[in-house]
Amino acid sequence: MPTRVSVALCTCDGEQFVGAQLHSILNQTRPPDEIVLVDDASTDHTFDIAAAILHDVHLGVRLVRNPVRLGVTRNFERAIGLTTGEIVMLSDQDDVWLPHKAQRLVQEFERNPEVGLVLSNAEVVDESLRSLGSDTLHFFARTRVARTSEEVFRVVVGQGNAFPGMTMAFAGRYRALLLDFPPFVAGTSQSRLLHDGWIAVALSAIAPVGVILEPLALYRQHPSQQIGARDRASLPPRTVAFSDELRNEIELREGVLRALNSRCRTSDLQPYARAYLEQSIAHLRIRSAIFERRGSMKAFAREVATRRYHRFSNGWRSAARDGTALVRASVNHR
Repeated sequence: MPTRVSVALCTCDGEQFVGAQLHSILNQTRPPDEIVLVDDASTDHTFDIAAAILHDVHLGVRLVRNPVRLGVTRNFERAIGLTTGEIVMLSDQDDVWLPHKAQRLVQEFERNPEVGLVLSNAEVVDESLRSLGSDTLHFFARTRVARTSEEVFRVVVGQGNAFPGMTMAFAGRYRALLLDFPPFVAGTSQSRLLHDGWIAVALSAIAPVGVILEPLALYRQHPSQQIGARDRASLPPRTVAFSDELRNEIELREGVLRALNSRCRTSDLQPYARAYLEQSIAHLRIRSAIFERRGSMKAFAREVATRRYHRFSNGWRSAARDGTALVRASVNHR
């Protein structure tokens, strides 16, 4: 029986780009079997443009218009929940798929039926689709491109939304695992885990991940984009105290661990995922105690000896920062 492919496409005030994206999806060498488009209460002509393009196409189409705005994360949650295919491909409104993208993604699932998630690559382009000399896998990798489930898991837990949703496809059998999104999956540009971050971390924790190095889409950058491949120097400065950052990070990782424990069978959750979360949480608790003036030099020395500063923080730089904080706290206490 042929594999059914669904595209979950979310739109919101994207009249300038949505037409090009829809045409690129419809012109695939292996077209999808279903397009679920959920519009998040657009105030422009996005929905009308999409409806006109999808009228009379020879595949399953579901057009939904939210009466009130949900935000990008909850909108994708709704769109994914409405899909019915064995493979679900995520799509933003402002990118362009290369003609063989869907076919390559399907081939990856067919090559290994155990795969739960496939991450493809995309060329980073400007508003007019001119190349900006980078691709998504290398731009977000920071050090090296993740190629295994464990590497993907570590990258996402460590740095958040490292793999844009428009590069993702996942096995539809995991809808129940992913939905509803946990409370820590927020919908602002400053959130550590958006919908794509949660999908990547959840599926890389339990199933093989396929990584396609070949760019299969054009990842468009433009001023009204929510996230994008922005230069980190252009991001707003942090306004939260470092002790609060540590506490927030602990709460996030504890939330991820609880969600995985409650949604996965014990046998499904890979040992590396549980170990990484548990050990990184323990490490961050040591650091948090230092900056809340509850830490001790003895506990700090033990933590340095474990080399967890190198696995879960910035190595000697973080260790030096914490050691200096301990010394200052000791001097002030005297």
